[in-house]
Amino acid sequence: MATCLIVRGVATALAILAASGASAAPATASPVLRTSRGCYMVGQSVRFTGSGFAPMRRYDVTVDGVDFGQASVGSTGRLAAHVVPGGLPAGVPQSVEQLEVSDGSAQASTSFTLTRAAGARFLASRGTPSTLSAPFQVWGFSPSGSSLRVFVHYVSPSGSSERTVGLGRTGGQCGYLQTARMRVFPFTPSTGTWTLQVDSHSGYSRHPSGPVARIYVTISHG
Repeated sequence: MATCLIVRGVATALAILAASGASAAPATASPVLRTSRGCYMVGQSVRFTGSGFAPMRRYDVTVDGVDFGQASVGSTGRLAAHVVPGGLPAGVPQSVEQLEVSDGSAQASTSFTLTRAAGARFLASRGTPSTLSAPFQVWGFSPSGSSLRVFVHYVSPSGSSERTVGLGRTGGQCGYLQTARMRVFPFTPSTGTWTLQVDSHSGYSRHPSGPVARIYVTISHG
């Protein structure tokens, strides 16, 4: 009989909400724009500040070239506001977004990463367990941007941990990793539903601390 596996998935418009001009140095020819951090979950408000813009002038905000409204620069050339990004396209776990502010005579830009909650998958949906290979993809594991070692624990249908494999270290602003193509199962799995638990611990725990994602894989004979 042939052996096959089936994988089940794991698991608006932007609006300018505020603007202000706090005390600061006068406007310069090279404005600067910053977000309060580099990583944001879908639905979170992205706060940003700017300096060096023309005082009291209207400024326009765009994200990846899409216009999201206007507000006014403060009397000292500073601004502070926040935008609420919409969701990500289906199947896209995270995206680097470009935020830009222009007052008509000068502009500045910065980037941030928009991510889904911590998750993982391998980039194949079905195949023969003994030969199937695919890249593993991990996202949202480190909103602080710090690098984490990531492991996948193979948990059998009976609930026992059969093997642990290191996937590598996360990178980027939100803790992202995509491996090279590798064996999805580095052994011959028994029939039933396996849990591939992805976390930042070298030893398996059913309830680990920190980010965790689970991929459910059904092995059947047919």
